[in-house]
Amino acid sequence: MLSQDRDDVIFTCAEKWLLSLVGLIFLAGAILAWQFPPLRSVAFQHPGAPGPNTPDTVAVSSDPLALVLLLLAAAMLFLFAALNGRRALNFKLPGGGEFTSLASEVKAVERALPSKLQKLVAEATTGQLEGEQAPRQPDATHPATTIVLQGVELGVYRVDDVPLDVLASLLGQLKDQESPPSRLAIEFVARRNGRGNHPWAIKFRGDERIWKLAYGGRGKSEPTLSLL
Repeated sequence: MLSQDRDDVIFTCAEKWLLSLVGLIFLAGAILAWQFPPLRSVAFQHPGAPGPNTPDTVAVSSDPLALVLLLLAAAMLFLFAALNGRRALNFKLPGGGEFTSLASEVKAVERALPSKLQKLVAEATTGQLEGEQAPRQPDATHPATTIVLQGVELGVYRVDDVPLDVLASLLGQLKDQESPPSRLAIEFVARRNGRGNHPWAIKFRGDERIWKLAYGGRGKSEPTLSLL
């Protein structure tokens, strides 16, 4: 299930104010549309011979009900989102530049990882042989969202948020395959949250295998890629 206290599923205070403002604008528009219905032009039928200054059309009020209901629905949607405080989709308002749902990635993780979770989160051997230097774990960005599987918090990442060193190590070690995968074929990238040298789990579309990219371990001076 989704974690309930993550920043990525809760609107910020500024976003709530912006949602409230937009909702109030729609509400004011509905009130104005009801009080001052929009006008439309209709042809004027002259009872007799029209004079030179007789208008051909006349402006009449339109029925504002449909417009008012539409504006009210939009107002309620934005105000409810502001009061509820949680995102229906994983999107950010203007300024964040994103409108992307992670539903497919989350479902893929929940379907593929449970049977391999213990192997993924098992404590790795971090000791190094004397004189060896452990490979540096790339600085991880914040996950796009977090799920909880079997009591373990896993961050699910958008491909664009995965450190470039991780992608380079992954694709570089798979380049000798008969059909080397590309970055665009990645279905999901997940990693255990929290401090520690946690490995990365990566799955490609159309491939049931899940790859584990680990940094460190006794006798390992390079990132290690293996199958879960």
